[in-house]
Amino acid sequence: MSERLKGQESLVRLIKSGSVVEELTDIQSAEFDFDLTLLSEGYLNERSDRKDDIFNGCSGSISMHIESRLYLNFISDIVTRAQRKVTMFKVDLITVLQFTDAESAKILFPDIRFGNFKQQISGRAGYTGLSLDWGSSTFQRLS
Repeated sequence: MSERLKGQESLVRLIKSGSVVEELTDIQSAEFDFDLTLLSEGYLNERSDRKDDIFNGCSGSISMHIESRLYLNFISDIVTRAQRKVTMFKVDLITVLQFTDAESAKILFPDIRFGNFKQQISGRAGYTGLSLDWGSSTFQRLS
């Protein structure tokens, strides 16, 4: 039987100025993209194109449920930073994957920047959610 990694063995946290953003911990799903571009160039007298690749950073999205109005503080801080109205602060994203053989992998996406914050109100019986898009210039494998 395959021992594939499940979401329950995964941890995703946003870290603002060294502290976990406690109001954004009910994360339902997360996507992490390692953005690469594949280049092809054809030359005369060669039977196939030459290939190359370029690393363009990382990006992704996170979806979560909202359990406190404090999430608006985080959004306000990010908007104010984007408008250059405050001293800059840093937000990192870390994910920890705990494998069944007791080994773990930690990936840090430092100094992430944000795209859209989308709030979803799905209906009378549904939970209110928030999704956000992010990007980073690089990543670091910590373990």
